[in-house]
Amino acid sequence: MRLFRAYSVYSEYLKQLYGEHPRLAMRSFDEQKRTHDAEAVAWGNAYTRALAPLGYEVLEIPFNVEPMQRAWATENELPNPAEIDAADILMAQVKAFAPEILWYDHHDPGLLKRIRAAVPSVRLILGWMGSSIDARNAWDQMDLVLSCAPEGVDYLRALGLRSEHLHHAFDPAVLDRLAPPGRTIPVTFFGSILRRSRFHLNRDRILTRLVSDIPIEIYSPSLDPPLREYAKSAVSAALFLVTRTMRALGILEGAARRSTLVRKAALIASAPRMPVNRRLRPYLQPAVFGLKMYQTERESALVLNIHADSSPDYASNVRLFEATGAGSCLLTDWRKNIGELFEPEREIVTYRSPEECLEKARWLLEHPRERLEIAGAGQARVLKDHTFVERAPVLDDILRRALSA
Repeated sequence: MRLFRAYSVYSEYLKQLYGEHPRLAMRSFDEQKRTHDAEAVAWGNAYTRALAPLGYEVLEIPFNVEPMQRAWATENELPNPAEIDAADILMAQVKAFAPEILWYDHHDPGLLKRIRAAVPSVRLILGWMGSSIDARNAWDQMDLVLSCAPEGVDYLRALGLRSEHLHHAFDPAVLDRLAPPGRTIPVTFFGSILRRSRFHLNRDRILTRLVSDIPIEIYSPSLDPPLREYAKSAVSAALFLVTRTMRALGILEGAARRSTLVRKAALIASAPRMPVNRRLRPYLQPAVFGLKMYQTERESALVLNIHADSSPDYASNVRLFEATGAGSCLLTDWRKNIGELFEPEREIVTYRSPEECLEKARWLLEHPRERLEIAGAGQARVLKDHTFVERAPVLDDILRRALSA
């Protein structure tokens, strides 16, 4: 069985990767891919290795890594490799590999349609939804969408789409590439803080509560959000003010009947927030990725986890397994399935409110022996039950059922 996984990575990660390896962009495709895979970003090639014993040949390509992709185009004699569009390179790669399964972790439906039409070997197109539900995607062009969040599965099925649940996992090979801790960071948090509905409003609220009372470092792409986030906030704020004025003048209802834009604007319930909370900005650090992120987790006494707003019921995000796998003590928000993944208060520590989070963080920082015992137990649980090798048979079963349906 041949499976091709096409996915993208953060532009900030690319700056980190090629900044740390300044001559890498001039190397071959294989060398660049090996260097990227070793970083274990976006799973790296973990499923390539985990699925091989089950009879799969897998190729995992981060298609927005431009130097690597242009090296492939040159080596495979594509016309004008310095100018060819990234989508055309990916098309050529999929054609050359001729997979039966295409795992398309991207939001462009037009490109997916082109690939489906051009590669007749593809029998199943697979998608992915993380714990944050983003409405912008190509899901309606896919045969099956996986999600780490049961809430995501329910959301997709409600849209009439086929969906299955698959938890994130940890790659133990990462541990061989990490150095012993060189310092101890009291508390760290990793992740975006998008101050929008169904994303990270609760995350913003909890972090705002904690920063003045415990020493915490926040590593986040939200340190410098793209201009479009500021533009969205500004437009939403303007629409909110206009519709509030129209409501006060008694003309909103009539205008809403005549205009779709007014109807949508009227649904904005409160003044939109700016992308970055000014109270958090002093604690924000540039985002770190791959081995640098794992190393920072290893050097953290506590790693704080806060799920996205769209995952209010189930523990599902990747931090559950990354932080524990790296050997840190995880302090995570309680979810009703957390006991299926870890033993609370022995392998990880949970909280149900910002106040309880603060109380437990303080206690753990003041009790290093107990904290290290929890970290060790959490890591042992991950290495036993939550590796890619353990996930591979689950994924294999999902794929084979989908192909036979």
